[in-house]
Amino acid sequence: MIASTTLWRGSAAVPFLAASAAIFIASSSPTLRPPDIGFDWQDKLFHAIAYFVYAACVHVLVLFTFRLHKPILVGGVVIAIGMLYAASDEWHQTFVEGRVGDVADWLADTVGVLLYVVTVIWLRSRRAVTAYGGR
Repeated sequence: MIASTTLWRGSAAVPFLAASAAIFIASSSPTLRPPDIGFDWQDKLFHAIAYFVYAACVHVLVLFTFRLHKPILVGGVVIAIGMLYAASDEWHQTFVEGRVGDVADWLADTVGVLLYVVTVIWLRSRRAVTAYGGR
């Protein structure tokens, strides 16, 4: 039983590691640009979407690796890890020729993480209301 529990916890790190690696690889490419969808701040939208997904991967890691039982603690850890990784990603880009680290990109990343956490809180609250006979 211990081996299967350890394996299960270890497998929770796979999405987190894959997402972290994907962001690192994308940030290491001097020529990678998002597709043009027709508005000025579209890159910020892509940043927010990427970090929304990243926050989901962090959430899985936190739920299955750490023994945190309070949703506020889980959300806080997800936010902290997401924001720190986003900051390290922007700093990393300052070393890549053709890329720049940008506070506005970090803010867009942070918005993605926060939107994920708020979405999870909202979904949990809806589930709780439904469970107790509310609408």
